[in-house]
Amino acid sequence: MNVKTPHTVAHALFACLILAPGCYAVDDPAMPAENGSSGEVDDPTGGETPNPTGDNDDGTTGQSTTGDEGTTGGVGTTGEVDTTGGDGESGGEESSGEEGETTSAVDAPTILEVLPEDGAIGVAAGDPILVLFSEPMDKASTQAAYQSADIPAGSVTFSWNDAGDALTITPNDPLDYAEGTSAATTDALSYAFTISSAGESEGGVSLEDDTEVSFSTLRRLSLSYTQDTNLSGRIRDLGGATLLAGSYSLGDNTINDTGRGFVTFDVSSLPEGPVTVEDGNLHARFSTVQGNPFIDLGAVVYQHVSYETFNDALFDAEALGTASGLFATINDDEVDRDVTDIAAAAVEDPDTFGERVQFRFRWVFSETDNDGQTDGVTMVAGDLGLDLQVLVP
Repeated sequence: MNVKTPHTVAHALFACLILAPGCYAVDDPAMPAENGSSGEVDDPTGGETPNPTGDNDDGTTGQSTTGDEGTTGGVGTTGEVDTTGGDGESGGEESSGEEGETTSAVDAPTILEVLPEDGAIGVAAGDPILVLFSEPMDKASTQAAYQSADIPAGSVTFSWNDAGDALTITPNDPLDYAEGTSAATTDALSYAFTISSAGESEGGVSLEDDTEVSFSTLRRLSLSYTQDTNLSGRIRDLGGATLLAGSYSLGDNTINDTGRGFVTFDVSSLPEGPVTVEDGNLHARFSTVQGNPFIDLGAVVYQHVSYETFNDALFDAEALGTASGLFATINDDEVDRDVTDIAAAAVEDPDTFGERVQFRFRWVFSETDNDGQTDGVTMVAGDLGLDLQVLVP
């Protein structure tokens, strides 16, 4: 093991100064180069950083450069910095817009739903048109985008929800219905409108596409029914049930046996689908009068009943609802009575009423005066009729 003595170190340093000017020992990093040129430094962070813009002691201007890892080169040397990537392309990340902001396309507004929907049938005359958008819309341009030859813009009222994304278009007058006497021969009326792409959002972006919608309204049918002779006739309290196709008497007889009338109208021929009864009319007439029934018995009323078979038990069948006047006086020999509610109940619930509208006729306030005389009226079966005005798809 060799041990350097202070004398040996001093001798080596002297030799360095004589034989290799420009180098200095690491043991004394503060020693400057003798000729003012840059020395070689094993530890670039070990010495003082020269002034990059000042003058060196020998009057030359020092230059400071940044290396690949940001270290500062020595005095009097020029460091070169590679500003490109390994493949020659500019280094760093690209950005779009100012200060790194990026620009994205704005989505066009769309129509999410329209009611009535395209192809709808059986639309009610008073139903408004509802258009639901994907975002709040500019009202003026969107209303101007509404186009229709069938329901012109001048004949409707526009209204918006508070959010501005739902437009209601209400015709000022109810839409028309096709009218006829048979569903098979009555074609529904069609209506069409368009919301064009000229409609804009509140941000000024146009609708993505035109939206075209067509629909048809309900049909109004006027239908007439005659009595079903298999389920119509007279039932006496004592004499039992009798099917009568022509006419039958209502009232008592010489043995004070009271008689009630029953009539059935088969409405199973109504079109399939929802049926709304707008109007129901019962037509009835009596041809002759026996005795003084309007004095001795009172008046004839009709009641809503429901039955499947015609038999004696119907005499005391439970009435559905209250009784209404049919023949109130002797002068009421031919009448039309409003039976809309009764007909609607029967038509709208075919499972319960078997697609039949049925009535019972009887006298009130007394069904016999017990005088052994016939008191009553003879009804003409052929003049018993039911007229319905219905709405169907």
